[in-house]
Amino acid sequence: MKFPSSTERQLKYAPIVISTGYALVSAAWIVVTDYLLAGEIKDPIILTHYQTYKGWFFILISAVLLYYFVRLGVKKIRSSTDALVISENKYRTLLEQASDSIILADKYAKIIEANSTTSQLLGYKKDEIINRSFKDFFPPGDLEAQPLRYDEILSGEIIRSDRRFVHKSGRIIDVEITAKMLMEGIVQAIIRDVSLRKEIEDRLRKSEEQYRLLFRENPHPMWVYDQATLRFLAVNNAAIEAYGFSQDEFLSMTIKNIRPIEDIPDLEDNIALTGRKDSQHSGPWRHLKKSGQVIFVEILSNNITFGSKEARLVLANDITEKKAALEALQDSEKRFRSLFEYSPISIWEEDFSIIKNHIDLLKTTGVTDFKDYLEMYPDEIRQSIEMVRVLDVNEATLELFEAEKKEDITGAFPRIAEEEDYRVQRESIIAISEGKTKFEIDSVLRTLKGKEVHTHIRWNVAEGFEQTYAKVLVTIEDITELKKTEEALRISNHELNKLNEELEERVKKRTEQLEAANKELEAFSYSVSHDLKAPLRAIDGFSQILLDDFGPEFNPEAKRFLNIISKNAGQMEQLIEDLLAFSKIYNREKNEVLINMNSLVASITEQFIKDNSGRKILFTIRELPESTGDRPMLQQVWINLVSNAVKFTKDRDEALIEIGGEKRGNEVVYYIKDNGTGFNMEYAYKLFGVFQRLHPSSEFEGTGVGLAIVQRILRRHEGNIWAEAEAGKGATFYFSLPIRKSGQERLN
Repeated sequence: MKFPSSTERQLKYAPIVISTGYALVSAAWIVVTDYLLAGEIKDPIILTHYQTYKGWFFILISAVLLYYFVRLGVKKIRSSTDALVISENKYRTLLEQASDSIILADKYAKIIEANSTTSQLLGYKKDEIINRSFKDFFPPGDLEAQPLRYDEILSGEIIRSDRRFVHKSGRIIDVEITAKMLMEGIVQAIIRDVSLRKEIEDRLRKSEEQYRLLFRENPHPMWVYDQATLRFLAVNNAAIEAYGFSQDEFLSMTIKNIRPIEDIPDLEDNIALTGRKDSQHSGPWRHLKKSGQVIFVEILSNNITFGSKEARLVLANDITEKKAALEALQDSEKRFRSLFEYSPISIWEEDFSIIKNHIDLLKTTGVTDFKDYLEMYPDEIRQSIEMVRVLDVNEATLELFEAEKKEDITGAFPRIAEEEDYRVQRESIIAISEGKTKFEIDSVLRTLKGKEVHTHIRWNVAEGFEQTYAKVLVTIEDITELKKTEEALRISNHELNKLNEELEERVKKRTEQLEAANKELEAFSYSVSHDLKAPLRAIDGFSQILLDDFGPEFNPEAKRFLNIISKNAGQMEQLIEDLLAFSKIYNREKNEVLINMNSLVASITEQFIKDNSGRKILFTIRELPESTGDRPMLQQVWINLVSNAVKFTKDRDEALIEIGGEKRGNEVVYYIKDNGTGFNMEYAYKLFGVFQRLHPSSEFEGTGVGLAIVQRILRRHEGNIWAEAEAGKGATFYFSLPIRKSGQERLN
């Protein structure tokens, strides 16, 4: 038993106090009494007797006093002990009857006491809990994530925290712990099971989430209004988004504000009726958005209590599009009926569902190849004909099949049952077994009066009936006249084929003649070139001799004339070369390869920079897509176009030439842009003609054939060329090349 600290101190020092007091009183008694007796009695014998009597008297008095003080101390100790027992009993009663778990632990977190509620909470007996560490009851990892803070508790702080305990069964328990130090080295932890609270909080959280999902986040506009004042009490996000009003604007309005004025009397009548119903589904109604747009809605509403007010919860479903679609569907149905009835082609509305079900049933028994199956069981075809139900036919059908009324055809399929009918039905069964929703076939049918008609039959499963085949639209087109025409054409084609053979023979001979003429033309061109070049070289040569040998004797005007003769002879020779090159483009064999345009253009521009070292030319080359074509031909295209750009920028202090390209659809487009003299777009149509020039030869040299050669090369590659310009502000030439299959992947 442990006494209170004050009692502990009294008990500790009581023996010392008593013995010391007794010794002091005894010494004082002996000294005082001996002194008094010695002064009064002189006879030693009598003095001895009195001292004896004095000793016995002291013993008697001290015994009485000792009895009194010991009895008083024992009484006080007994009183303290009784109070302590009562306190201990009260503590035990409170400890055991506490609804919360109470644990006492030492400074090392070893449990030294626990109440019965702790046993119930953790599932262990009391003796299984005592002497175990407080830390043993936490789930693994919890103490690392949330330390125990035992040092803070031992320093005198009160620590409250939400934690988890592990029940003996392994179940996790949510608890709230309040820990403090009772006395030095002793910690008390009051543990409250908050699992129910957590569950309630979780339910509240889920309830809030459900409310948010069902109301706030509902994709349909929703609101709550006061039945007495018709004012909006709450609106969800979908309503705010759909109607265009802010939440504050909604809460300052009544439900009348979102109705057209002319509809308010109907609204009031409905509210009077609705007030007597817990729920109502009504509509369509017209609602007004903030923008003034009118929409059609259906309303679902229920009586609720919102706060302390009688209110109504409303869900509005926008059916504007649905209403328009329904009206469109009705119009479509009318149009369909009109087309159905008045179509000049026979149209049948049939039900193939029994056939489809029968086919599905056969598939479950293992039938996979219906072609072989129908060969083995031809009676299935006849039976399937009996399964077809004709729902409706149009007037054209009556005329085609020589029927008097629809009832002659609708219902069961007409029993003509000829071999041709079996063929058509057989192919239809196979088409249905393969899941086809469209089918067509040519067939020869007989009318109800026995007339033979050539027809083209098509059937399509109506939209929405792809799984059941319950509604199939069949068109039967009379192609009797077409068949007659085809037969006539067949005979005519036979004769035409004979004529074609004769024409092919003639073309062959003409081709041979043309090839011979081309060879003669090439020889002629070479001869002309050689014969024309010889006198031109002679003219140029003799002009140079005159200038070199007799130049000093000529006056300046004569020298100028000789220079003009020499220059024009050179231009004439270049013109002959260009014309020969122009004429050979279509005769030359084309060898297409994949071309790296970046490297090709780089080599060409480098050469132009070297050839024009006295000029300041800046080439800007963008990334150029690869393309497929004849490399020498396309090299000539780039040379001619770059040459043009260099030539027409000669008057600029700095020639700026930009080259680029990009993929556009099924072709690659390249461009060459310069800051040169440009031209008037009114005359752009002349650019690519032979000998066509937009600038005088005195300003810019050239034969007028270069762009014509470019155009002819690009046409051989199925490409194109065009230009954009402005006089004095430069020009941009574009050309395109198709993306060939051989280069498709690399271009992508």
